[in-house]
Amino acid sequence: MNNDIVLNILRFLGLMALQVLFVNNINLFGLVTPSVFVLFILLLPHAIKPTGLMLIAMFTGFTQDLFQGTLRLNMFCAVFLAFSRPYILSIITDKKMDDEFKISLQEQGFRWTVLYLILSFFLYHMVYFTVEIWNFQNILYIIFKSVYSGLFSVVFSLILLYTFYKGKDRKY
Repeated sequence: MNNDIVLNILRFLGLMALQVLFVNNINLFGLVTPSVFVLFILLLPHAIKPTGLMLIAMFTGFTQDLFQGTLRLNMFCAVFLAFSRPYILSIITDKKMDDEFKISLQEQGFRWTVLYLILSFFLYHMVYFTVEIWNFQNILYIIFKSVYSGLFSVVFSLILLYTFYKGKDRKY
């Protein structure tokens, strides 16, 4: 079995367990509802074809929906993020992205990773809360929830990435 496949299966299990056992219980002031399991979709290899990426995102979101009790809400948002991921990558990456392009803190550096996480988590939470609330009279509430939940998710994800960071020379 390929080493990347084993790594991604372990990453999926670890992030999903962390989300279900710990992060789902966080709700600060009604504004912060982090979604760290999304990091799994964001760290998948760039070489995965878009259809495969969206199927993996669908399974990931569906798994979270089972534990959270939301009816296909996470699944929809995860597939939307997987659909949007190539566009986000093309916006923030000035290098040529081929099949060898790696989405990791070691390869891309801290600034690139933070920008990637901020854009991705904000997009995910904006779609999530828009669909959940489904009332544009509360657009400021949706934006505040998206910003705060996204920032909390980014900080939590950076802590996780640095916890499992491998490499001697860090790019900043």
